[in-house]
Amino acid sequence: RAMRCPHANHVLQKVISTMPAASLQFMVDEITQDDLAKKIATHRYGGRIVQQLLAKCEAAQTRDLAEALLQDAVALCCHFFGSYAIQHLLEFGTADQQYRCLRIIEQNVGSIARSPSGVGVVGAAMQHTSSLDRIWLARAVVQDPKLLPHLAQARHGPGVVSQVVA
Repeated sequence: RAMRCPHANHVLQKVISTMPAASLQFMVDEITQDDLAKKIATHRYGGRIVQQLLAKCEAAQTRDLAEALLQDAVALCCHFFGSYAIQHLLEFGTADQQYRCLRIIEQNVGSIARSPSGVGVVGAAMQHTSSLDRIWLARAVVQDPKLLPHLAQARHGPGVVSQVVA
């Protein structure tokens, strides 16, 4: 409940920033039980907790959390708050998690990049993955002739377009 509270979530964020990563396992376990990861990642305050845990904890600690996020990656990419969890997974996940996430984005780039939140995810994928993976994603974007002009008009789209054509 504290993750969803507008005030208590700040306490949890402070706990994450001050405690060692090994001491945060109870939070990761709480999020991953009962398939709550998607629900918490898409919550205004809970999403912040997910992001900070992905950034701070070791890969072994967040493996189950990352797997839960990958299962719902397309929906999370298109969600206003959930997209930040995916962006953090692309930045802080293991190489395998980044690869799998990128493949999901690549296979669904038409729907993800047309979402206002998805544009940021595509940008994060272009920024935090290997050069070969970026080429695959760029090819997927340019295969849809209407997608690049759409991206150019999106809020953060011009930066994404410049990464795609580079």
